[in-house]
Amino acid sequence: MLIMHKSVDYYLCLLFVVLPIRAIVYLSPVMLAALIANQMGLAGESILSSMVALPLIVYLCAECVFTLHYLHKKAKAGALHPNPPTIQAVNANRPHHSVGSAMEFFDKMMTHIDDVPRFVEGHFYGVSYGLLSKLDVAKWSAFVFFTKTYDDTSAAERGEIDAIVAKLHAIAPLQCSVHTQRPSFPFLQPNLDPFEATARPLALYMATIGANYVVSFWLRWHGFQHHHVTGAVGYWHRPPSSLDHSTDLPPLAFVHGVGIGLPTYIPLLHTMFGGTTNRHVFLLDLPFIAMQLRDDSVPDKAHVLDAIADMLTEQNVTAPVHWVGHSFGTIVMSWVCQERPHLVHYLTFVDPVVFACWQHHGIYNLMYKAPSTGLNLLLWYFASQEIGIACSMRRHLTWYETVLFPDHLPRHPHTNHVVASVFLSENDCIIDAPGAHAHLERGVLQDATDALSPRLPIHTTLWRGITHGELILYASAHADVMATVVPTKTVH
Repeated sequence: MLIMHKSVDYYLCLLFVVLPIRAIVYLSPVMLAALIANQMGLAGESILSSMVALPLIVYLCAECVFTLHYLHKKAKAGALHPNPPTIQAVNANRPHHSVGSAMEFFDKMMTHIDDVPRFVEGHFYGVSYGLLSKLDVAKWSAFVFFTKTYDDTSAAERGEIDAIVAKLHAIAPLQCSVHTQRPSFPFLQPNLDPFEATARPLALYMATIGANYVVSFWLRWHGFQHHHVTGAVGYWHRPPSSLDHSTDLPPLAFVHGVGIGLPTYIPLLHTMFGGTTNRHVFLLDLPFIAMQLRDDSVPDKAHVLDAIADMLTEQNVTAPVHWVGHSFGTIVMSWVCQERPHLVHYLTFVDPVVFACWQHHGIYNLMYKAPSTGLNLLLWYFASQEIGIACSMRRHLTWYETVLFPDHLPRHPHTNHVVASVFLSENDCIIDAPGAHAHLERGVLQDATDALSPRLPIHTTLWRGITHGELILYASAHADVMATVVPTKTVH
């Protein structure tokens, strides 16, 4: 990959945000020892009164204990997934879009890839396709389609891998030598690579929890109540403002992305549920991706889907739901739409990470790329390197469980039009947004069984000049999202 030069805002964020926060972790033991020694008279005359020193000692002790807790948690979180889901198991719960084998899944994926060498090169850190051997690609295929090392695959799986490599070789020839003297070229395999997370102070988590408490008061002021479905999944709910069911709107559910949870989305949420009151509104609360200091294990897809079903049952909601999700939240939407389609009225994807995610950009930018701008640095430190978020992405997500092919989007029962809208940020720092936009702009076949049937459009918008998550700052972007939420403006 190309060496990226650091921008000025990178150094500003490093100097005034990241380094000061990280310094708390590394300096706390030193400061604690120095303060105790000073108070005991072992390091000169006391410089602080006991009234000031005691709270500081307690706080620094808490930071030190928390760092030990982090190290223990990191060792536990870094363990490889003992039984990663297979493509067959994933698609067994998707009767409308069933794929019976890794080979079938590969064939489906390849219909959306125009430049095979460039696609493969991205996963090999930019190594020229002409330098790759069949063995290199076989090892890569073992991870991509089975989430295993090549040595851990079964005989049946190796048979599928050989067939995949043969098809790739037929499209774009590979080096045929299997017994090569050089080591294999490395490739992106976040589920199997050593686990990476960066320590952060207890104070930062306390600030995050405090922000969520402040937002909880704001949500209660607006009529929401919080409910726990499980330790790993909760939600906020506001019932319709009127008992007149003749004007009821489809229930609305919002799913947040990684970071600190709902506080990030206050401007968008205020616009969203402030402009539509006569409907059920749900705000999912996913603490395992929101820096909430939970020790609960990361929930799998089935756990999240069951929790969503329980959420709707608890509130006596039987109507299909209009789902709005941002970033990681679109992964949950992908699961719902493919495995619980009866729960879907409409889907609004904002900065989605589920389309064309066979490409390397999302994995590389979020988990491997060295930050070069201020935004990249903040994303690296506060998202991809946070232990709960890192565990979710590096040990519990598989791309083939997440990916949403355009023809898997829900359709209107009468017109067969796609009942979904997709909003992409042109300068997205995670995915290749222009590439995803082009992928979706192809539309879908009106009749999936007839390759000659006309193609139907997918309502897709590319927000010019903004990056991932920046929509929060723009009223025009809020208006675009609201145009799908308010029924008089819904795109069908």
